[in-house]
Amino acid sequence: MAGYVAATLPDEVLAGGWSGAVGRSRRTFLAEQRALMEELPVVTDHLADVAVPTVVVTGSWDVVVPPSAARTLADAIPGARLVSLPGVGHFPARDVPAQLADLIESVVVGPAAGPGR
Repeated sequence: MAGYVAATLPDEVLAGGWSGAVGRSRRTFLAEQRALMEELPVVTDHLADVAVPTVVVTGSWDVVVPPSAARTLADAIPGARLVSLPGVGHFPARDVPAQLADLIESVVVGPAAGPGR
């Protein structure tokens, strides 16, 4: 349970403490969500046109964007590969940076070809 809690918490306490920061964070979040909702149809209408190698990465403990959303995204992109990182929340770059870097490298460079690649 402790691992799950750690994987779902933000990096650190907000600067200046929680007082007042929660309201600012909420307003920022709402503004971002409004912009996302306006842009989403344009993005989703073109997912089938993606013609580059794609890996959709999700954490099995992500409570911000559920793994089911990652599956929907991967299914909409031709040839996309879905990778679910066990025990990882919404912050794979923080929690498993080396594993994430390896996934990115596997798309950009391709599978490892042995020593000296």
